[in-house]
Amino acid sequence: MLTLLVLTPIFTHMSSNVQGAIIIVGVAALLDYPEFIYLWKVNKLDFVVWNVAFLFTIFLGVEVGIIVSVCVSLLLVIYKIAFPRITTLGKLPGSSVYRSTKMYPNAEVQPGMLMLRIDAPIFFANIESIKQFVREKVAFSKKRREEMGDHIRFVVIDMSPVTDIDSSAMHFLDDFIDELATDGIELVLANPSQQVLLALKRSNLVKKIKEDNVHVNMADAVDHAASVLKHEQAGGSYVI
Repeated sequence: MLTLLVLTPIFTHMSSNVQGAIIIVGVAALLDYPEFIYLWKVNKLDFVVWNVAFLFTIFLGVEVGIIVSVCVSLLLVIYKIAFPRITTLGKLPGSSVYRSTKMYPNAEVQPGMLMLRIDAPIFFANIESIKQFVREKVAFSKKRREEMGDHIRFVVIDMSPVTDIDSSAMHFLDDFIDELATDGIELVLANPSQQVLLALKRSNLVKKIKEDNVHVNMADAVDHAASVLKHEQAGGSYVI
């Protein structure tokens, strides 16, 4: 402040070269090059936002750069919400842990079961993409398993990442249970949160799913499905 109020007359006769050097040194400190490399390695979407903010700020000004980068960030958030990750699970050998078959190629697919995990709350903003993916996954896996001589009897969904569920999701589950039933497939839910479980009970979906098909973890859900399959293969009828 003292420099601006008192010493500015001294800078009046400063050469343009010196003034330019001062500006370049000041701006150079604002360029975080290591962060540029870090974002490229860690998260490509953050790298895109970084570059958008940089380019718009350079060519159109700070205000425009900030507004555009905020809008791009919001679009990415909406995209992640609308298209959540849905993972196919398998059992890690020698354990009761279930992980992504893509991330762990040695994860074992259980006979007669398709195991999925929805990594997001289920509500109106993403229900359409979840519907499409789950239905396509069931149809694809059903066809592939039948070619291998394995019939899908259960679709087991790990609900642990699902922190919330709304009426749109309830309608989907209601219709999905009926769709699976036409092919002789039952839906099994593992580890639903208290809020999700209460919503399922209030909508009477727990009765439709059957209480024995709702479990506190994936291991129990898979064990239950395996016991039903074993009983059916032995020629008995399993009544829930």
